Amino acid sequence: MWNLRLCQTQQYYFELKQKHNTGEAIDKYKSLVRELPNIMQEVPLQTVASYLGITPQYLSKLRKQMIRR
Repeated sequence: MWNLRLCQTQQYYFELKQKHNTGEAIDKYKSLVRELPNIMQEVPLQTVASYLGITPQYLSKLRKQMIRR
């Protein structure tokens, strides 16, 4: 049972990550912020950028674009 629960948990998080990591970088960012609105306050930006597969500099640029809108 323990192994089954572990596999189910890993599958859940894999699917969650895949949901956020599809499309253009701006779409990834929007999806992440929409699903987890407090993420930017709770997690270092470098970690968020790595999760999205972009550089921290590009994440900063995306954040500035979103603020202007």
